[in-house]
Parts: sequence; structure tokens; C-alpha cells
Amino acid sequence: MPAIPNPLGRPGLEAIGGRAWPPVSAPQADPSTTTSGRTHNRGVQFSPDLRDRVADGTITVSYRLWSRPKVKVGGVYRSGSVTIEIDEIDLVPFSSITDDDLVQTGEQDVEALRRRAAHAGPIHGDTLLYRVEFHVVGEPVTSRTRPAGTRDRRHAR
Repeated sequence: MPAIPNPLGRPGLEAIGGRAWPPVSAPQADPSTTTSGRTHNRGVQFSPDLRDRVADGTITVSYRLWSRPKVKVGGVYRSGSVTIEIDEIDLVPFSSITDDDLVQTGEQDVEALRRRAAHAGPIHGDTLLYRVEFHVVGEPVTSRTRPAGTRDRRHAR
């Protein structure tokens, strides 16, 4: 097989066993579905004891110890029995959490919030957390709630 020049200066196909360079992965299924112009991404997880209060709109703020944001403002995410939309994301020190913030998280006190968020690592006063504010927008789109004749793009071929 003749060498196929590579603009990155890497070897042609025959020099690497006939495989394409750079490696080409198979097309990946789209992890989102679109309904009414909103994108549904992968879910946002909450502890079992918080899920009902997230679903009824009592809890509207979550603090996350992430190395980078896992959600984006305007994104719509499945969360248990409902779908939530992200309103705001801020990176804040743990020490800046107020009593009003605490009420929105559904936690009894700041130490309970520290324990819940610390599953990803230790949290001190200066530890930066993502403050994620959200609201419930409805039930998640599933095969039972999807309009007849439409398909979830994750399963399209």
C-alpha cells in the first residue's frame, strides 16, 4: 500500500499497520435528545433523601466539588423523576455559603452540607465549590413520554 502523507508529519498508513492516523473512532451516539428546542443531557444525581424535594421544587441550589463544571447555564438535565434547567453556576469558597443558601440546598446546617459535598474530597473554608442554581421544568423525556413516531437520537443508527 502506498504511503499516505499526513499533514501532521506522522507516518503514512502502511507504516502503522494500515490503520488511519490519527486514530478514527466510530461515530458516538449523541447523549442528548431535543424537545421543544431544549437539549436534554445526561442526568444530575442527587442523594436519595433529597430527590423528592428536588422534584417538588423545594431544593433549588446544589453545591458541587468538581474540578470543572459538569453542567452549563441553560442546560436541561434529567434528575430522577423530573427534568431540571440550570439557571446559574458560580465558583465560590465554602466559607461564603449563607443561611439563605443553606435553605435552598435542603440541608439542616453548614456541616451537613460539608459532609454531603465532601464525597469528592475534603472541604475547608477556602475550598472552591460550584454553586449550581436550577429549577424544575417537567418530567424527563422517556420512551413513555416521547411523542409517538419520534425516536431518541441516542438509539438512532
